[in-house]
Amino acid sequence: MTASVGRPKKGTVKQDSKDAIVKAAVSIIKESGATSVTVRNVCAKANVSTGTFYHHFKDKDDLLMY
Repeated sequence: MTASVGRPKKGTVKQDSKDAIVKAAVSIIKESGATSVTVRNVCAKANVSTGTFYHHFKDKDDLLMY
């Protein structure tokens, strides 16, 4: 099968970035505990912008409740 060319299908990038944010938060919690989770360090670990973070979550507490 050949590699996909062009834009990804609608919705796949959004879900991928949300999954990356959640996985990064879980990783930080496992390493250092929930009190060390910040929007900035989650975004850095997930390799997403803060704008992308706020597209998916209202704030850090919203992420932690998710």
